[in-house]
Amino acid sequence: MSASPASASASASAVDDSLYSRQLYVLGVEAQHRLQSSRVLLTGLSGLGCEVAKNVTLAGVQALDLLDEQPCSERDRGSHFAIQQSHVEQRLSRAAASLPFLRELNPYVHVNALSGLSVLQAVQRGAYSAVLMCDLPLSEQLAVNAECHARSIPFLSASSLGLFGVVFVDVGASFVVSDPSGEPAVRGLLSHISNAADGVVTVHEESRHGLSDGDTVTFEEVEGMTQINHQPPCAVRVLSPFTFSIGDTRALPPYTGNSGYFQQVKQPVTVSTHTLEQQLMKPTLLTEFTCERELHVLHLALEEWRQQHGHGQLPSPAQFAHSQQVVDMAQSIAARLTPPLPALSASSLALLTRLARISSCSLSPVCSYLGGVAGQEVLKAVTGKFTPLQ
Repeated sequence: MSASPASASASASAVDDSLYSRQLYVLGVEAQHRLQSSRVLLTGLSGLGCEVAKNVTLAGVQALDLLDEQPCSERDRGSHFAIQQSHVEQRLSRAAASLPFLRELNPYVHVNALSGLSVLQAVQRGAYSAVLMCDLPLSEQLAVNAECHARSIPFLSASSLGLFGVVFVDVGASFVVSDPSGEPAVRGLLSHISNAADGVVTVHEESRHGLSDGDTVTFEEVEGMTQINHQPPCAVRVLSPFTFSIGDTRALPPYTGNSGYFQQVKQPVTVSTHTLEQQLMKPTLLTEFTCERELHVLHLALEEWRQQHGHGQLPSPAQFAHSQQVVDMAQSIAARLTPPLPALSASSLALLTRLARISSCSLSPVCSYLGGVAGQEVLKAVTGKFTPLQ
Protein backbone atom coordinates (compact mmCIF):
# COMPACT_ATOMS: atom_id res chain seq x y z
CA MET A 1 0.00 0.00 0.00
CA SER A 2 1.84 3.05 -1.22
CA ALA A 3 -0.62 5.92 -0.78
CA SER A 4 0.29 8.62 1.72
CA PRO A 5 -2.22 10.42 3.97
CA ALA A 6 -1.88 13.55 1.82
CA SER A 7 -2.66 11.71 -1.37
CA ALA A 8 -5.42 9.85 0.42
CA SER A 9 -7.20 13.10 1.20
CA ALA A 10 -6.87 14.27 -2.37
CA SER A 11 -8.38 11.07 -3.73
CA ALA A 12 -11.11 10.55 -1.14
CA SER A 13 -13.79 10.46 -3.81
CA ALA A 14 -11.89 8.03 -6.05
CA VAL A 15 -11.89 4.27 -5.63
CA ASP A 16 -8.53 2.53 -5.42
CA ASP A 17 -9.14 -0.54 -7.59
CA SER A 18 -5.91 -2.20 -6.51
CA LEU A 19 -6.81 -1.91 -2.81
CA TYR A 20 -10.54 -2.63 -2.95
CA SER A 21 -10.76 -4.99 -5.94
CA ARG A 22 -12.41 -7.91 -4.11
CA GLN A 23 -14.66 -5.62 -2.10
CA LEU A 24 -15.78 -3.83 -5.27
CA TYR A 25 -16.80 -7.18 -6.71
CA VAL A 26 -19.23 -7.65 -3.80
CA LEU A 27 -20.39 -4.09 -3.08
CA GLY A 28 -20.12 -2.38 -6.46
CA VAL A 29 -18.71 1.06 -7.21
CA GLU A 30 -21.77 3.02 -6.04
CA ALA A 31 -21.84 1.37 -2.60
CA GLN A 32 -18.06 1.80 -2.27
CA HIS A 33 -18.46 5.53 -2.93
CA ARG A 34 -21.10 5.72 -0.18
CA LEU A 35 -18.75 3.85 2.12
CA GLN A 36 -15.90 6.24 1.38
CA SER A 37 -18.07 9.24 2.24
CA SER A 38 -19.30 7.82 5.57
CA ARG A 39 -18.28 8.76 9.09
CA VAL A 40 -18.56 6.17 11.87
CA LEU A 41 -18.42 6.59 15.65
CA LEU A 42 -17.11 3.60 17.60
CA THR A 43 -17.16 3.68 21.38
CA GLY A 44 -15.78 0.92 23.59
CA LEU A 45 -12.28 -0.06 22.42
CA SER A 46 -12.24 -3.47 24.09
CA GLY A 47 -10.82 -6.49 22.32
CA LEU A 48 -14.12 -6.73 20.44
CA GLY A 49 -14.13 -2.99 19.71
CA CYS A 50 -10.64 -3.17 18.23
CA GLU A 51 -11.71 -6.05 15.97
CA VAL A 52 -14.61 -4.00 14.64
CA ALA A 53 -12.41 -0.91 14.24
CA LYS A 54 -9.92 -2.97 12.23
CA ASN A 55 -12.64 -4.30 9.90
CA VAL A 56 -14.25 -0.89 9.38
CA THR A 57 -10.89 0.73 8.68
CA LEU A 58 -9.89 -1.91 6.15
CA ALA A 59 -13.27 -1.53 4.43
CA GLY A 60 -12.48 2.12 3.72
CA VAL A 61 -14.88 4.50 5.47
CA GLN A 62 -13.98 8.18 5.17
CA ALA A 63 -13.53 8.70 8.92
CA LEU A 64 -13.62 6.60 12.06
CA ASP A 65 -13.95 8.38 15.41
CA LEU A 66 -12.93 6.39 18.50
CA LEU A 67 -14.27 7.22 21.95
CA ASP A 68 -12.86 5.36 24.93
CA GLU A 69 -10.90 7.15 27.65
CA GLN A 70 -10.52 4.07 29.86
CA PRO A 71 -6.81 3.48 30.62
CA CYS A 72 -5.20 0.37 29.15
CA SER A 73 -4.81 -2.54 31.58
CA GLU A 74 -3.11 -5.91 31.69
CA ARG A 75 -6.54 -7.46 31.26
CA ASP A 76 -6.96 -5.69 27.90
CA ARG A 77 -3.83 -7.28 26.53
CA GLY A 78 -5.50 -10.69 26.58
CA SER A 79 -7.71 -9.93 23.57
CA HIS A 80 -6.74 -6.43 22.36
CA PHE A 81 -3.98 -6.89 19.78
CA ALA A 82 -3.12 -3.16 19.56
CA ILE A 83 -2.36 -2.62 23.25
CA GLN A 84 1.30 -3.03 24.29
CA GLN A 85 2.92 -3.22 27.72
CA SER A 86 4.15 0.36 27.32
CA HIS A 87 0.56 1.54 26.87
CA VAL A 88 -0.37 -0.08 30.19
CA GLU A 89 2.59 1.47 31.98
CA GLN A 90 1.79 4.92 30.55
CA ARG A 91 -1.92 4.48 31.38
CA LEU A 92 -2.75 5.52 27.84
CA SER A 93 -6.42 5.47 26.93
CA ARG A 94 -7.59 2.49 24.89
CA ALA A 95 -8.63 4.79 22.03
CA ALA A 96 -5.25 6.54 21.92
CA ALA A 97 -3.40 3.21 22.09
CA SER A 98 -5.39 1.91 19.11
CA LEU A 99 -4.72 4.92 16.88
CA PRO A 100 -1.24 4.08 15.47
CA PHE A 101 -2.23 0.51 14.59
CA LEU A 102 -5.48 1.51 12.87
CA ARG A 103 -3.93 4.39 10.93
CA GLU A 104 -1.33 2.05 9.46
CA LEU A 105 -4.02 -0.28 8.12
CA ASN A 106 -5.51 2.15 5.61
CA PRO A 107 -4.10 5.64 4.87
CA TYR A 108 -7.35 6.57 3.11
CA VAL A 109 -9.25 6.50 6.42
CA HIS A 110 -9.08 9.37 8.90
CA VAL A 111 -8.95 7.69 12.33
CA ASN A 112 -9.40 10.05 15.29
CA ALA A 113 -9.55 9.65 19.07
CA LEU A 114 -12.17 11.83 20.79
CA SER A 115 -11.88 12.99 24.38
CA GLY A 116 -13.81 15.08 26.85
CA LEU A 117 -17.17 13.98 25.42
CA SER A 118 -19.87 11.57 26.44
CA VAL A 119 -21.23 9.26 23.75
CA LEU A 120 -24.48 11.23 23.64
CA GLN A 121 -22.59 14.50 23.17
CA ALA A 122 -20.54 12.97 20.37
CA VAL A 123 -23.69 11.74 18.60
CA GLN A 124 -25.33 15.15 18.95
CA ARG A 125 -22.29 17.03 17.62
CA GLY A 126 -21.09 14.72 14.85
CA ALA A 127 -22.79 13.98 11.53
CA TYR A 128 -22.38 10.21 11.74
CA SER A 129 -23.46 7.61 9.22
CA ALA A 130 -23.50 4.94 11.94
CA VAL A 131 -22.80 4.62 15.66
CA LEU A 132 -21.44 1.42 17.23
CA MET A 133 -21.03 0.59 20.91
CA CYS A 134 -18.92 -2.37 22.06
CA ASP A 135 -18.93 -4.08 25.47
CA LEU A 136 -20.70 -1.20 27.22
CA PRO A 137 -23.50 -1.44 29.83
CA LEU A 138 -27.04 -1.83 28.56
CA SER A 139 -28.16 1.38 30.28
CA GLU A 140 -25.73 3.39 28.14
CA GLN A 141 -26.75 1.53 24.99
CA LEU A 142 -30.43 2.32 25.59
CA ALA A 143 -29.82 6.06 25.94
CA VAL A 144 -27.62 6.29 22.84
CA ASN A 145 -29.92 4.08 20.78
CA ALA A 146 -32.92 6.30 21.61
CA GLU A 147 -30.97 9.37 20.45
CA CYS A 148 -29.79 7.67 17.25
CA HIS A 149 -33.26 6.34 16.43
CA ALA A 150 -34.73 9.83 16.83
CA ARG A 151 -32.06 11.20 14.47
CA SER A 152 -32.39 8.31 11.95
CA ILE A 153 -28.75 7.33 12.53
CA PRO A 154 -28.11 3.57 12.26
CA PHE A 155 -27.17 2.22 15.69
CA LEU A 156 -25.30 -1.01 16.39
CA SER A 157 -24.10 -2.63 19.59
CA ALA A 158 -22.02 -5.71 20.26
CA SER A 159 -21.01 -7.48 23.44
CA SER A 160 -18.56 -10.31 23.99
CA LEU A 161 -19.56 -12.31 27.07
CA GLY A 162 -17.14 -15.19 27.48
CA LEU A 163 -18.24 -18.01 25.19
CA PHE A 164 -21.24 -16.19 23.73
CA GLY A 165 -22.05 -12.71 22.54
CA VAL A 166 -24.71 -10.35 21.25
CA VAL A 167 -25.01 -8.10 18.19
CA PHE A 168 -27.92 -5.65 17.86
CA VAL A 169 -28.84 -3.50 14.85
CA ASP A 170 -31.34 -0.64 14.61
CA VAL A 171 -31.28 1.16 11.25
CA GLY A 172 -34.41 3.21 11.98
CA ALA A 173 -38.04 3.38 10.97
CA SER A 174 -37.52 3.78 7.21
CA PHE A 175 -34.12 2.55 6.06
CA VAL A 176 -33.78 2.09 2.30
CA VAL A 177 -31.91 -1.01 1.12
CA SER A 178 -30.85 -0.57 -2.50
CA ASP A 179 -30.09 -4.25 -3.04
CA PRO A 180 -31.50 -6.65 -0.40
CA SER A 181 -29.68 -9.79 -1.55
CA GLY A 182 -26.64 -8.63 -3.48
CA GLU A 183 -27.22 -11.38 -6.02
CA PRO A 184 -26.86 -10.52 -9.74
CA ALA A 185 -30.14 -9.74 -11.50
CA VAL A 186 -31.37 -12.87 -13.29
CA ARG A 187 -32.26 -13.07 -16.98
CA GLY A 188 -34.01 -15.91 -18.80
CA LEU A 189 -35.27 -17.16 -22.15
CA LEU A 190 -39.04 -17.43 -22.57
CA SER A 191 -41.03 -20.19 -24.19
CA HIS A 192 -44.61 -18.88 -23.66
CA ILE A 193 -46.79 -16.15 -22.11
CA SER A 194 -50.50 -16.91 -21.71
CA ASN A 195 -53.42 -14.51 -22.35
CA ALA A 196 -55.34 -14.75 -19.09
CA ALA A 197 -56.62 -12.83 -16.07
CA ASP A 198 -53.45 -14.02 -14.37
CA GLY A 199 -50.99 -14.38 -17.23
CA VAL A 200 -48.45 -17.17 -16.80
CA VAL A 201 -44.90 -16.85 -18.10
CA THR A 202 -43.11 -20.09 -18.90
CA VAL A 203 -39.34 -20.08 -19.27
CA HIS A 204 -37.24 -22.38 -21.40
CA GLU A 205 -37.30 -25.92 -20.04
CA GLU A 206 -33.52 -26.10 -19.69
CA SER A 207 -33.21 -23.25 -17.15
CA ARG A 208 -35.09 -22.29 -13.99
CA HIS A 209 -36.13 -18.65 -13.68
CA GLY A 210 -34.57 -18.14 -10.21
CA LEU A 211 -37.15 -15.54 -9.12
CA SER A 212 -38.98 -15.11 -5.82
CA ASP A 213 -42.45 -13.74 -5.01
CA GLY A 214 -42.42 -9.95 -5.26
CA ASP A 215 -39.44 -9.70 -7.63
CA THR A 216 -39.99 -7.36 -10.57
CA VAL A 217 -39.19 -8.03 -14.23
CA THR A 218 -39.28 -6.40 -17.65
CA PHE A 219 -39.47 -8.12 -21.03
CA GLU A 220 -37.38 -7.84 -24.19
CA GLU A 221 -37.63 -9.18 -27.75
CA VAL A 222 -41.04 -10.77 -27.15
CA GLU A 223 -42.83 -11.60 -30.42
CA GLY A 224 -46.56 -11.20 -30.96
CA MET A 225 -47.21 -9.75 -27.50
CA THR A 226 -44.89 -6.87 -28.41
CA GLN A 227 -46.51 -4.24 -26.14
CA ILE A 228 -45.15 -6.07 -23.13
CA ASN A 229 -41.62 -5.10 -24.23
CA HIS A 230 -42.39 -1.46 -23.38
CA GLN A 231 -44.20 -1.88 -20.07
CA PRO A 232 -42.69 -0.80 -16.74
CA PRO A 233 -41.39 -3.46 -14.33
CA CYS A 234 -44.12 -5.75 -13.01
CA ALA A 235 -44.19 -7.88 -9.87
CA VAL A 236 -44.20 -11.65 -10.21
CA ARG A 237 -45.76 -14.50 -8.26
CA VAL A 238 -43.81 -17.72 -8.50
CA LEU A 239 -45.83 -20.78 -9.54
CA SER A 240 -43.02 -23.28 -10.13
CA PRO A 241 -39.29 -23.26 -10.91
CA PHE A 242 -40.22 -22.74 -14.58
CA THR A 243 -43.35 -20.55 -14.38
CA PHE A 244 -44.46 -17.30 -12.78
CA SER A 245 -47.53 -15.06 -13.13
CA ILE A 246 -47.50 -11.35 -14.01
CA GLY A 247 -51.14 -10.29 -13.74
CA ASP A 248 -53.77 -9.61 -16.40
CA THR A 249 -52.50 -10.05 -19.97
CA ARG A 250 -55.89 -10.33 -21.73
CA ALA A 251 -55.58 -6.85 -23.30
CA LEU A 252 -52.33 -7.84 -25.05
CA PRO A 253 -52.01 -9.65 -28.40
CA PRO A 254 -51.20 -13.38 -28.23
CA TYR A 255 -47.63 -14.48 -27.74
CA THR A 256 -46.15 -16.02 -30.90
CA GLY A 257 -42.92 -17.79 -31.60
CA ASN A 258 -40.67 -19.17 -28.91
CA SER A 259 -38.31 -16.32 -28.12
CA GLY A 260 -38.05 -13.28 -25.89
CA TYR A 261 -36.40 -12.66 -22.54
CA PHE A 262 -37.36 -11.57 -19.04
CA GLN A 263 -34.96 -9.38 -17.08
CA GLN A 264 -35.13 -9.00 -13.32
CA VAL A 265 -35.10 -5.38 -12.13
CA LYS A 266 -33.70 -4.83 -8.64
CA GLN A 267 -35.97 -2.54 -6.62
CA PRO A 268 -35.08 -0.71 -3.40
CA VAL A 269 -36.76 -2.02 -0.27
CA THR A 270 -37.60 0.02 2.83
CA VAL A 271 -37.08 -1.80 6.12
CA SER A 272 -38.04 -0.76 9.63
CA THR A 273 -36.34 -1.91 12.81
CA HIS A 274 -37.29 -1.59 16.47
CA THR A 275 -35.31 0.17 19.15
CA LEU A 276 -33.24 -1.77 21.66
CA GLU A 277 -35.77 -1.03 24.40
CA GLN A 278 -38.58 -2.50 22.28
CA GLN A 279 -36.56 -5.61 21.48
CA LEU A 280 -35.49 -6.48 25.02
CA MET A 281 -38.68 -8.13 26.25
CA LYS A 282 -40.14 -9.07 22.85
CA PRO A 283 -37.03 -10.04 20.90
CA THR A 284 -36.51 -11.01 17.29
CA LEU A 285 -33.61 -13.44 17.52
CA LEU A 286 -31.22 -14.71 14.87
CA THR A 287 -28.74 -17.33 16.07
CA GLU A 288 -27.03 -20.53 15.04
CA PHE A 289 -28.08 -22.23 18.28
CA THR A 290 -31.34 -23.84 19.40
CA CYS A 291 -31.27 -22.16 22.83
CA GLU A 292 -31.47 -18.57 21.56
CA ARG A 293 -34.16 -17.44 24.01
CA GLU A 294 -32.23 -18.90 26.96
CA LEU A 295 -29.13 -16.99 25.83
CA HIS A 296 -31.20 -13.83 25.49
CA VAL A 297 -32.47 -14.01 29.08
CA LEU A 298 -28.93 -14.74 30.26
CA HIS A 299 -27.75 -11.59 28.48
CA LEU A 300 -30.49 -9.55 30.18
CA ALA A 301 -29.66 -11.09 33.54
CA LEU A 302 -25.98 -10.26 33.15
CA GLU A 303 -26.87 -6.66 32.32
CA GLU A 304 -29.16 -6.49 35.36
CA TRP A 305 -26.42 -7.92 37.58
CA ARG A 306 -23.93 -5.43 36.14
CA GLN A 307 -26.28 -2.52 36.86
CA GLN A 308 -26.84 -3.64 40.44
CA HIS A 309 -23.13 -3.98 41.15
CA GLY A 310 -21.95 -0.82 39.39
CA HIS A 311 -18.80 0.05 37.47
CA GLY A 312 -19.85 -2.16 34.56
CA GLN A 313 -18.52 -5.25 36.29
CA LEU A 314 -19.58 -8.76 35.26
CA PRO A 315 -19.61 -11.82 37.57
CA SER A 316 -16.23 -13.05 38.75
CA PRO A 317 -15.21 -16.57 37.64
CA ALA A 318 -13.84 -17.11 41.14
CA GLN A 319 -17.19 -16.42 42.81
CA PHE A 320 -19.67 -19.21 42.13
CA ALA A 321 -22.36 -17.30 44.04
CA HIS A 322 -22.22 -14.56 41.38
CA SER A 323 -23.16 -16.89 38.56
CA GLN A 324 -25.94 -18.43 40.66
CA GLN A 325 -27.39 -14.96 41.28
CA VAL A 326 -27.37 -14.29 37.54
CA VAL A 327 -29.18 -17.55 36.77
CA ASP A 328 -31.83 -16.72 39.39
CA MET A 329 -32.33 -13.37 37.64
CA ALA A 330 -32.55 -15.15 34.28
CA GLN A 331 -35.39 -17.38 35.52
CA SER A 332 -37.30 -14.31 36.69
CA ILE A 333 -36.75 -12.50 33.37
CA ALA A 334 -37.83 -15.57 31.38
CA ALA A 335 -41.32 -15.36 32.86
CA ARG A 336 -41.63 -11.69 31.77
CA LEU A 337 -40.71 -12.21 28.12
CA THR A 338 -43.33 -11.94 25.35
CA PRO A 339 -44.24 -14.75 24.95
CA PRO A 340 -43.01 -16.07 28.32
CA LEU A 341 -40.23 -18.63 28.24
CA PRO A 342 -41.23 -21.99 29.75
CA ALA A 343 -39.53 -23.05 32.95
CA LEU A 344 -35.85 -23.66 32.26
CA SER A 345 -34.80 -27.30 32.28
CA ALA A 346 -32.01 -28.62 34.47
CA SER A 347 -29.69 -28.86 31.46
CA SER A 348 -30.47 -25.23 30.46
CA LEU A 349 -29.81 -24.02 34.00
CA ALA A 350 -26.49 -25.87 34.07
CA LEU A 351 -25.49 -24.33 30.73
CA LEU A 352 -26.46 -20.81 31.79
CA THR A 353 -24.56 -21.20 35.05
CA ARG A 354 -21.36 -22.16 33.22
CA LEU A 355 -21.74 -19.35 30.70
CA ALA A 356 -22.47 -16.77 33.40
CA ARG A 357 -19.41 -17.83 35.38
CA ILE A 358 -17.03 -16.99 32.50
CA SER A 359 -18.99 -14.06 31.05
CA SER A 360 -16.35 -11.54 32.19
CA CYS A 361 -13.66 -13.26 30.10
CA SER A 362 -12.73 -11.67 26.77
CA LEU A 363 -11.70 -14.44 24.37
CA SER A 364 -9.92 -13.55 21.13
CA PRO A 365 -11.75 -16.10 18.91
CA VAL A 366 -15.16 -14.88 20.11
CA CYS A 367 -14.11 -11.25 19.65
CA SER A 368 -12.89 -12.04 16.16
CA TYR A 369 -16.15 -13.73 15.15
CA LEU A 370 -18.42 -11.06 16.64
CA GLY A 371 -16.16 -8.32 15.25
CA GLY A 372 -16.64 -9.76 11.77
CA VAL A 373 -20.42 -9.83 12.14
CA ALA A 374 -20.61 -6.31 13.60
CA GLY A 375 -18.20 -4.92 11.00
CA GLN A 376 -20.31 -6.41 8.22
CA GLU A 377 -23.44 -4.80 9.68
CA VAL A 378 -21.69 -1.41 9.77
CA LEU A 379 -21.01 -1.73 6.03
CA LYS A 380 -24.66 -2.61 5.40
CA ALA A 381 -25.79 0.39 7.45
CA VAL A 382 -23.63 2.97 5.67
CA THR A 383 -24.00 1.64 2.12
CA GLY A 384 -27.62 0.43 2.04
CA LYS A 385 -26.36 -2.73 0.33
CA PHE A 386 -27.75 -6.05 1.66
CA THR A 387 -30.49 -6.46 4.25
CA PRO A 388 -29.37 -5.64 7.82
CA LEU A 389 -29.90 -7.99 10.73
CA GLN A 390 -33.43 -7.67 12.12
